[in-house]
Amino acid sequence: QMHDQKWLDINAPVSSYISEFEFPDVDWKNKITVRDMMGHWTGMGRHDFSWYAQEHFSRDQIFSKIASLPLSFEPQTQYVYNNLMWTATGRITEIVGGQDWGEQVQENILDPLNMKNTQLTLEAVLKQENYSKPYVAQPNGAIEIPFYDLGDMAPAGGLYSNLEDMSHWIQFYLNKGKFQGQRL
Repeated sequence: QMHDQKWLDINAPVSSYISEFEFPDVDWKNKITVRDMMGHWTGMGRHDFSWYAQEHFSRDQIFSKIASLPLSFEPQTQYVYNNLMWTATGRITEIVGGQDWGEQVQENILDPLNMKNTQLTLEAVLKQENYSKPYVAQPNGAIEIPFYDLGDMAPAGGLYSNLEDMSHWIQFYLNKGKFQGQRL
């Protein structure tokens, strides 16, 4: 949406939006684009242990970690999934849009798609009367386990939803950006 509205050019280097952007390969610092981050073409591997099961970091702290992580491939040559890049993209939208990532998602996606049961934080989920709890299979049956709170990593997958709301997302996607006749 920001790209369509000319607020953000996803083909522009990340450094044009965040001058402090540091990348492990200095030659690529001013070449990595927002599209590369969103499409997993930065060459950086998953590095999930740099944030998962750790203390919660702010999005700025997460963004600053990128410079110290090794690349798995030369950028723009191979697809390699990376959650940090989606969180960094969320941070870019905050800087460009001047609004928290969650607020932007709520106003520009969830509300227009009538996804009224989709939550952006674990805290909001736990306030609902009806939600699924996580379980793990064990030899003697399933046991309930604690939720994992993504905290500021939320742009990488911090939506809690249900089947009805996800059907709205699928309708939107299959209708090429339209929901109930309206383009978002």
